[in-house]
Amino acid sequence: MIAGKKALISLFKEYIVIISPPTTEPKSGLRNLPPNILSTRPDATEQSTITLLDLENKFIVHTGQIPGAVRETFVTSNHLYLLTSPSTAIVYELSEKDMSTKLEVLYARNLHQLAIQFAQKARLPSVQVNEIIQKYADYLFSRGEYDTALQQYLLALSTLNPSEIIRKYLDVQRIGNLVAILEQLHVLGLAGVDHTTLLLNCYARLKNVEQLERFIRGEDGGAVKAVEFDVDTAIAVCRQGRYYEQAAYLAEKYGEHDTFISILVENLKQFSRALRYIKQLPPSEVRFSNLYTVFGPIWVEYLTDA
Repeated sequence: MIAGKKALISLFKEYIVIISPPTTEPKSGLRNLPPNILSTRPDATEQSTITLLDLENKFIVHTGQIPGAVRETFVTSNHLYLLTSPSTAIVYELSEKDMSTKLEVLYARNLHQLAIQFAQKARLPSVQVNEIIQKYADYLFSRGEYDTALQQYLLALSTLNPSEIIRKYLDVQRIGNLVAILEQLHVLGLAGVDHTTLLLNCYARLKNVEQLERFIRGEDGGAVKAVEFDVDTAIAVCRQGRYYEQAAYLAEKYGEHDTFISILVENLKQFSRALRYIKQLPPSEVRFSNLYTVFGPIWVEYLTDA
């Protein structure tokens, strides 16, 4: 709260207006004179201090001085008027700045959290609020506060350009943070083939088999659950990273029969399992041209006679 004596207290919109008793100030120089001498000088004048306080956000939105002693205040929808003492009888008008100007002032002071609160309170569109959140995240990132910045980026990820954020974390080699961003893109349904590829490669680089399993299986308790992703890409990346069981799981789950058989034979060397799988397929799903390539003429002859 504002310390010191108060001459007037009133309301203007959601702000509290506090007017302090006037003090005598010199118009020029000699500011260190005692008050009793200063008040008798011909070049001295009274100054009233005006303070506007936002209680909800615990923030002083304005403080300044005007000549004379304020004896009354009155307001309209967008303006605050201050009437000084009869000796001067001047009316001063204070008006609230527009939202964009307010935000620029807050950015300049690195008061991004307050800017977000103002924007939300003013019910700005989510796209605009997210732009402010991104500014805050960028500010945190520039200070090396990568984890805290990540929390803000994730809040606004639905309307931001993910490529810029991904590039930031790639540049500083924060793979764990990068995983969180890529997972959230999949949760929001905004992930493309490149995002899936990068996420699976991050899992492989971190040797995080458990998280990889949760991703492709959509298991309860995973950071990513039941998300959409490009299956062919996921299978290819898993095979490239030597995660053959995971690749086989995806191929079988999504009915990629040829790919599943190829993984069993070429990567896992599980010939009996491949044979059992082929035998339970409907005849219309069995492509003997592909089987010939995988198993060779002897296996095809055996299957034909079985």
